[in-house]
This record gives sequence, structure tokens and C-alpha cells, in this order.
Amino acid sequence: MSIKAMGNIGSEKLYVSENAYNFAKSQNFEKTGKNELLMDLSSKFSNLKIGIGTQPGGQGHGNVAISPRILQKMANDPAEREKYEALLYDLNELKPITHDWFGGKIVASGTIINDDGSVSSWAMSQSGDAKEQKSATQKLLEELEKLQEKRRLEKQKEKNKDNLLDVKI
Repeated sequence: MSIKAMGNIGSEKLYVSENAYNFAKSQNFEKTGKNELLMDLSSKFSNLKIGIGTQPGGQGHGNVAISPRILQKMANDPAEREKYEALLYDLNELKPITHDWFGGKIVASGTIINDDGSVSSWAMSQSGDAKEQKSATQKLLEELEKLQEKRRLEKQKEKNKDNLLDVKI
């Protein structure tokens, strides 16, 4: 899948998937009110919980807070709406990450579209209990031991092969 540039958000280029680009380009955007726009976005992107704001918040995954300033721009300018809907399309398609590397559980996560158009992400995790944390560490150590044993066996096999060649000569 290729990536397409959708223009700038603030001073940064916005890149989205080809599917998001095609989706946004196929829409017929017209000026609308902020409340109508919010309802339309919520119906299009069912995996997201879209609200107005610039602070992290919400339960579960797929929380999106859109700055009132950006929402107003989207309502008044079809080109702005196109860019942000492409971004929302990609966010809607993401599968949430539910566990961190240390055995903790990610209980909430989301994205913020800030006043300047920049995008921030956040997550809240809950530490696993000591048993879960030990389990994650133990799993890593076991994988390391398996790799070391595999390498040791490969070296031994190579050494045995070399010894057989020496004997045949």
C-alpha cells in the first residue's frame, strides 16, 4: 500500500494511506455547522469516539479530540475537511494496541488534533501485577536462551562438519 501527501497541517506535511487519500478525494464536502460536522464524522468513522477539545480523555481506545478551531476550519473549508477526514480514515482503520512490552495493559488511548493542526497521541496503561511483569521478563529471557542454544548447536554442527572433512583427507 502506498502513502500519499494530503498537503500541510501546520508546518508539517500530512501523509495518509492511499485508501484514506482516495476516500477523502471521493467525498463531496460542503460548508456545514460544527455540530452537523461532528455528527457526520461520528457516523463515518464508527471505530472512533470523536469529541471537541484539546486534552486527552475518554475511555477505551479510539478517542479523538478535535480542537474547536480546527473543527470550525473543517466546517468552513472543504479543503481542510478533506485533509482531516483522510487522517480520521486512517485512525479509524488502526487496530488498537492493548498491551505494552512490560506486561501492562493499555486501558485507554487516543489522538488529539491541536489548535495549530498538529496531531498528538496519548495512552494510559495499567501495570500488570508482579507475576505478569515477571512473566513478560521471563518470556524474553527464555527467547534469549533459545537463541543462544540454537547458535551453540549451529556452531557445534559446523565444527563436527569440519572434523569430518579433516578425517576424510
